[in-house]
Parts: sequence; structure tokens; C-alpha cells
Amino acid sequence: MKFPIIVFFVLVFSLSVFAVTEKDTMQIYAVTPSGEAVSATLTLELRPGSGKIWSDTDPLVGTSTQSAEKTAIRVAKNYSSETESYDYFFDIDSDASLVEGPSAGAAMALIAVSQLQGKNLPQEVSMTGTISEDGRVGAVGGVFEKSREASSTGIKLFMIPEGEGRQTVRLEDGVQTIYLPDYALDNWNIKVVEVSDIDQALKLAFSDIEEIDINAVSAPVKEFTPAAIQYHASLELMKGLSLKYIDDANISLIQARIALSNSLIDDSSTLEFLLATINSADRSLFQARELYENNYLYSAANLSFLGIVYTSLVKDISDNPSLLSADSTLFDIKLNELKQDITVLKNSLNQDIPLDYLEWHISSQQRLSWSELKVKELSETRTIEIQVNGQPITSEEIAFQKMEDYEFALAWYKVAEDFYHETQKSKKKANISTVKNFQNAPRQFIVEAENGMSILESEGLEDAQRRLNASILESNNGWFLSSMLDSSTSLALINAESITRNKSREELSSLLEEKVSAMEKKLSQNKYNNEWGHLYLDHAKYFLNSAAFYHESGFESKSSENLKNGVTLALFAESTFNAMKQINEYYDSVPASQISSQPLTSSAQSSSDLQLLVILVLVAIALLVVASAKLFLTAKKPSNKEAETPAKKSRFAFEK
Repeated sequence: MKFPIIVFFVLVFSLSVFAVTEKDTMQIYAVTPSGEAVSATLTLELRPGSGKIWSDTDPLVGTSTQSAEKTAIRVAKNYSSETESYDYFFDIDSDASLVEGPSAGAAMALIAVSQLQGKNLPQEVSMTGTISEDGRVGAVGGVFEKSREASSTGIKLFMIPEGEGRQTVRLEDGVQTIYLPDYALDNWNIKVVEVSDIDQALKLAFSDIEEIDINAVSAPVKEFTPAAIQYHASLELMKGLSLKYIDDANISLIQARIALSNSLIDDSSTLEFLLATINSADRSLFQARELYENNYLYSAANLSFLGIVYTSLVKDISDNPSLLSADSTLFDIKLNELKQDITVLKNSLNQDIPLDYLEWHISSQQRLSWSELKVKELSETRTIEIQVNGQPITSEEIAFQKMEDYEFALAWYKVAEDFYHETQKSKKKANISTVKNFQNAPRQFIVEAENGMSILESEGLEDAQRRLNASILESNNGWFLSSMLDSSTSLALINAESITRNKSREELSSLLEEKVSAMEKKLSQNKYNNEWGHLYLDHAKYFLNSAAFYHESGFESKSSENLKNGVTLALFAESTFNAMKQINEYYDSVPASQISSQPLTSSAQSSSDLQLLVILVLVAIALLVVASAKLFLTAKKPSNKEAETPAKKSRFAFEK
């Protein structure tokens, strides 16, 4: 979740359902920098073509609006197999000299889906909100002002992002908090409803507006609850860690609520953002507990991890609002402390390879590298201007983004530390020099990933880029095993993006089923545990089953997005399986001279022998002291005070 970006011009949108409509328009609304709401007309024309997207340049359309157009058409692909048969010409008729901002994205997606399904949007319907590739409608600014302007221009149904119904506004009676759907109906005679995604917006846009219940349509969509899957005995370590992260996240959630309740922050937009963040984390943790009970361990741990990140963000900002100030000294202190912790753990990981905890050792190095890269990025961007889609953003937005990045870096470090501590239970270690045999292994993956990144659009591939950067860092550190895993999973992300593009929901479902079946067979025939292969595959199964659930519920966009995520996780499982198979087979062939394989009992026995020797020496010394004391006492009887002093000193020295 990111703090809403303030834009110069904010827009709206409408929708439809089958056959192709060549041209349609929609009244949309924006808020100028001065806070004034204005109207504009969005037009989309479909012409036979190959999927290209065009923007009218009068007025000038900014890069973030152009990006929203592209995302809107990607969303439309979930609803029509004909998207590549047309070119898309967007036009925004406005008095403004520059149209900029992503908040027309939901409107663009709605009108595109409608036209591809052969419907014209009702002219009494409009919408505002950003759009994501999975069809979710995101928060925007100026919802109150745009709703009022929409009512004055004849709009009867105005859809806004879920969670933005509650608004703090300045009215004639002063600053008040209102529920916009009720206020708009009572004062402007317009139905304002909250929507979470394009599926919901589509249904409402073509409903009888008179029959819409403004208080009922905002009910949250029922979330998918999976049936339990078989528990793999090899995943015992992950089961314990998943439960730990759920508990940690719950504690962090409680702390965040207390901190926000006691915070001195009085800015309404900041408070709304922090509250929305807590609510989102709360929902994620509820789902994490269900997934844990049903043995989806990676899924549960992942949701808990995100819960920790965002509740920590709320707590830190609530406790210290100065973290949002420009050049915050406290932020610098926290960042430097994390740098030092990373250095210490990095040195600890430069030790012999724990063969019986090999995957966890590699995973620890990976997450520490992700943390190190993020800290390096934060350190380097402290003094430069940050932009989003080519446009500068405010200092407050920069501060929120940096705090979010810091929390991710801190959370990755803590997970790396947890994994490292688990590897210290190892009973079988290989000499660290053996990893040099893999120094060339990551190169092929790195080159292929770099080529893939150059061909595909970078949008949506941030995780692939992070893993690719980490792989390069790890190679430079001599961590060739983790470099191999990061580069191969980076390539898996890129390949997933490539093979899932332009596929229908049915094609994606068949592809994922095929990948899951193939990986199940490989894992069942594998003589190595391959814990992460199982974890990734279980997560892929979760997405496969959830996609079927949302398809049956009529949420096609969400279903398709889950299938794409599932394919990505299946490819993760495959790439991890192949890499670990190669690594494990190599270590099976390593000469015994390079393997330290002493059972823990032997080490403990050696330690016990040494301890016993020390104790015997101390006992002998004590006996000599006692004997000497007795001889001394027979010669001279001391006072009670004199007799107690040596005893106290000896006792104190022994305890130290």
C-alpha cells in the first residue's frame, strides 16, 4: 500500500458488457491543484489493429495517465479474447493544458471493457479511481469535490474506491467527518457507492440505478477459503516459522493500534492512510491464520510478513511523526543501525555451508541481500528528487515511500536472521571454498534475465529486477549458490510474465494445471527434500483453487490474476527444484575431506570432557584451599568476621 499521490488532474469512468462498440464517451471529473472540481469528457475509439494504444495530445497527456491507459487495456484482456484485434484511441476533452495523474484508470478500464463487450455506458454513470492489473480500484484524492461536481452535471451513479466513503471535509458548520454515500444522496440527490474492483463496477453500471442500495453494495466480496492440503513432514521448520510470524504480526498489530491511538498526528489524510493500512493488515492476518491451519505455510508466512511490514510502518510513524519530515535525523539513525546489523549478519553467513540446512542458508543470504540493496537505495536517494512516472512527488509522499522501503528492508533482515539461527543446528558442513565451483552457474540466468527485462516492459517486473540485482550482488560477495537461486527465480518471473500475456482465463487455467501436475511428479520422485519447491508449489495450488472460486463467483478479473500468480509460483517451484537438484548432486560428490560431519553428540561430548577437566581442576584447587584453611585454623582461631571473608570472596569469584 502506498500513500495516495496528489495529482494535477483527477478523472472518472463508466462501463458495459458484450460485442464491440467502436466509440463511446463518458463524463469524468477532476480536481485542480487549487482544489476546484472540473468536468471532462473521456472518449475511447476502437479501430481494427494489433493492440496499440494512442493518446490525443491536445491537451497534453502526462506519462502517468498514459500508463493508466495501458493498464486499463491489460485489465480489459481478462474480459475479451479480441483485445489484440483493435487499436485504442483515448481522448480527454478538457480546458486544461495538461492532463496528468492515474486516477482516470478505473474509468478507462470500465469503458474499454464495455466497448469490447458491445455495450455503451449509460451517460448517467461515472467513476473515479486508479486501476491495477488485477482490476482493483485504488484510492484517489478529491472524492468529495468530484462527487459534488458529478451531481451538478447530471450524473446519477458515481462510483468511488472502496474505503473512501468516509470523508473529513470542511463544510459551512466547520470541519466534519461524513459518510459520503449518505451525504451525497441527502444533499445532492446522487448515488455514490464504493467499489473494490472492475467486476463490481461493471455490475453496478448496468443496473437499475433506482434499485441500488447505497449501503448494501459496499459489502466486501467473500474471500476464498481453501480446503486443507497434505502436510509435508519436510516442512516442519517452515511450520514453526509460519506460526512465529503470525504471532509476531498479531503483536505488531496491537502495538500499531495503541501507537496510533496515542499519536499526536492530526493531519486527516495521514490518519486515514494509517487507519486503512491497519485495516488491510488485519484482514491479511485473518486470512493468514486460515491458511496456516490448512497447511498453506508459505502463503500464511507471506501474508504475515506483509502484516509485520505495514503494522510496523504505522507504529513507527505514529510514535515518531518526525519520520515524515524532510531529512529526518531519526530516519538516518534507524537506517545506519540496520546497516550495521546487516554487516554483522553478512560476516556470520560467510562461514562453512550447512548441508543439512542448505536451502535455509541460501534463503538467509537472499533475504539479507534484498535488505542490503534496499538500504543502499535508500542511502543513495536521500538527497535526490524522486519521481513517479516522470512527475515529481511531494516531500510527504517521498517520506512515506522511504519508510515503507525501510520497513521492508528491516523485515527481510529479521527473516534472514531467523533462517540463519536455524542453520546453526547443522550437523554436517562443507568447506566454504566449495561454492567456487558454482561461480559460473548464475551467469547464464543473469544474461537471460537481463535480455528478458530489456524486451518486456519493466512495469510489473519490480520483483524480477530486485532478484536480478541481488544475484549480481551475491556473485560479487562470493555467494554463488544464492546468486544462482535469485537469478533463476528472476528469470522465472520474466518467463511467467511472457507466457501469461494475452491468454484467456481458460488458457491460463489449463497452463497452471499442467505446471502443477508436472511439478508434483518431479517432487514425488526427488530424493532430496527441496522444501522451497514444495512451499512454492503449495502456493501455486492455492492460486489455482482460488481462481476457480472467483470464476464461479463471477469475478473474472480476480480469477485471471490469481491464475497468473499461480503460474509464476509454479515456475518458482520449477526453477528452485532444478537449481537445488544441481547443488545437492554436487555436494553428494564432494570428497569427505571437505565435509565436517560430526554429530552434535560428539561435539557436546568434547565440550563436556573439557568442562569436566576444568571442574576437576577447580575442585582440586578448592580442596587444597580447604586443607590449607584447616591447617591455619588449628594454629590460630580467628574471629567469626575473619572466618567469613575468604568464603565470601571465593564464592563471588566462582560465580563470575
